[in-house]
Amino acid sequence: MEKDFEKHLSPHLQKAIDELKQGEKDNVSYLDCLWGEVYGSINWDFWNGCLTEEQADYLRKKYLFGEQQEPEIEIDGMKGW
Repeated sequence: MEKDFEKHLSPHLQKAIDELKQGEKDNVSYLDCLWGEVYGSINWDFWNGCLTEEQADYLRKKYLFGEQQEPEIEIDGMKGW
């Protein structure tokens, strides 16, 4: 099932993930920018209906937060990231 979560990603999300992985390999100084691109791309695709919540959570955990729990923010009764 985990592999299914990474099939058919939008081109901009796949590009952001690929660039983050390459940046980690190359130990680039702008890794925070690449991390932000992945984070934003996941959220963009989730809020536009391209990813399920489960898929978005899986991708965030795998590429951004590892085993850490992502902080949850609540604004005016709405939960978000």
